[in-house]
Amino acid sequence: MRYFIFYPPSKTLRLIDVNENDRAEDILELIKKEYGLSFYDNNSSETKIVLNYNGCDLKPKWTFGDLNIPSGSIIRCLSKQQTAADLYIHCGFNKQIFKLFDSSITNETTIGTIRKKISDKLGLPLSTFCLETYDTKQRLYDEIKLFNYDIKLHDHIYLKVWKGYEKFINACVKGFTEHYSHDDLIRHYQTQVALHIAAFYGKIFIFN
Repeated sequence: MRYFIFYPPSKTLRLIDVNENDRAEDILELIKKEYGLSFYDNNSSETKIVLNYNGCDLKPKWTFGDLNIPSGSIIRCLSKQQTAADLYIHCGFNKQIFKLFDSSITNETTIGTIRKKISDKLGLPLSTFCLETYDTKQRLYDEIKLFNYDIKLHDHIYLKVWKGYEKFINACVKGFTEHYSHDDLIRHYQTQVALHIAAFYGKIFIFN
């Protein structure tokens, strides 16, 4: 399949060949390199680059084979301004970035408060994870404030679940569970974690 990519600022059309198994994010990366585009932020806002067809933004994981966009169509490459998150949380258990929006967060906010907010948003029990600095992986302790670690608004933080629980927690979030431990105490804890996450996401049926 062949499509024309139109980037409004340059007022140019580029012809590209696309395989039906190619995802929107794959093509977007090629286009970003072609035009020299990148994500950037100015603390209070960030720019997102998206592909758009007939007024609809193409989701990153969508494949062109499923989209059924006629060959020869024009796909627009657009820059969209968005409000920057107060903190960006890199989740180790699923390799995704969670954007935490909360106007109450300041440099005086404690790590414990941040962990509680993340727990409330992601449904993870507080006992299952800790926070670390993104670059150096320094452990962040609950009673310490953000400014003590030189963490500012819009910075990136790493969320680390306890060793060996990455697959288990990711499975619970998706609605199913990994095999439980043969140890009674560990199995009891895993059950409590799974129930907590299942209740948060409304997936209690996985225990039926």
